[in-house]
Amino acid sequence: YNGYQIVLAINAITFCARTLLYRSYRQEVGVLVIMIHKMVTDLIIFMEVFFFISLGFSLAFHGLYQGQEGAPEGRRFLKGADTDDTPSPTNMFSTDSPFMLPF
Repeated sequence: YNGYQIVLAINAITFCARTLLYRSYRQEVGVLVIMIHKMVTDLIIFMEVFFFISLGFSLAFHGLYQGQEGAPEGRRFLKGADTDDTPSPTNMFSTDSPFMLPF
């Protein structure tokens, strides 16, 4: 994207928000503006809590993963991504299948 497109997009959002505030003098629209404002504040509080909980779990799993040895070469993503020994549909759920790596 070009710089002017980004500025135009931000200006469009702020223009709509300002127009909504300008139209809030009417009773029907004013109640909706107040409701949207309260919803946004609740959403911000939820996102803060969600961020810190996600950060905590991310750090915990990172700490648990530190003691693990690295995955063998060729089994990091899917077996067969860099080799020719792709599993057949009959043994897809066998113990050496790449789909059983998390288990």
